[in-house]
Amino acid sequence: MAKLVIQHRRGTTEMWKEFQTPPADGELAIEICEDGIRRYKIGDGRTLFKDLEYPTVKIEQALSELDARLNTFIAIPSPGVTAIENEVIDIRTGLGGSIIYGSAGDAVRAVDQNVEDLRRSLNQFINADAVDGLHYEDSMLYLKAGDKILEESGVQIVSGSGGGGGGSSELKIGYITTSPVVVTPNDIVVLKFTFSGVDSSGDPVLQANATWKVDGQTVAYGTVKDGENEFDVTKYLKIGTSKVFLQVEDD
Repeated sequence: MAKLVIQHRRGTTEMWKEFQTPPADGELAIEICEDGIRRYKIGDGRTLFKDLEYPTVKIEQALSELDARLNTFIAIPSPGVTAIENEVIDIRTGLGGSIIYGSAGDAVRAVDQNVEDLRRSLNQFINADAVDGLHYEDSMLYLKAGDKILEESGVQIVSGSGGGGGGSSELKIGYITTSPVVVTPNDIVVLKFTFSGVDSSGDPVLQANATWKVDGQTVAYGTVKDGENEFDVTKYLKIGTSKVFLQVEDD
């Protein structure tokens, strides 16, 4: 059985420069470049090969024009960066001017989470009656509206009493990791702090019980020691804004 092989006219770049017959209308003419790459042009029956445009040129021009148009209505363009790349970078950039989100999607989800956190906080006041009292529990003081405890209003009250001496204990927590902390989803978040204390007898408190809460939910229990401490809170965080709370108690 005979096999039909169709070969398009082809030649090197130099050969086509010297060729004086225009490729036929619709003819596919192959150019073999010096680096071995093969490019093509489509004849129109009138124009010499050397004067025909490469089809890819029109595509590149269209993309360039599209990029220029996009730059007129999205983020301020940066040198050497396309409009689309620049827009994605702009979405991932935080208020401080540095890229803090792993992707544009993370940035959108963070905004959504912040809005949800704000809505939840506001709803406690919008849906509650006027604040008419206080509630104290686990060293935390909260506002009350009727029988409803407004959890977001909680503040820590640290106090104690001595064993018969009538004095008070004093526990102190100091920041090493500054607040707020801005991180990306791939970061390991270790909070560092100092702890010190004096009991009602005037003796130093060398160790105390610790309760860690994230957004009002208890996530871990442990102990803190006199001096510098740290806690890995990474696995308890979520996209958006999280409030980390440390409660320290001395027996």
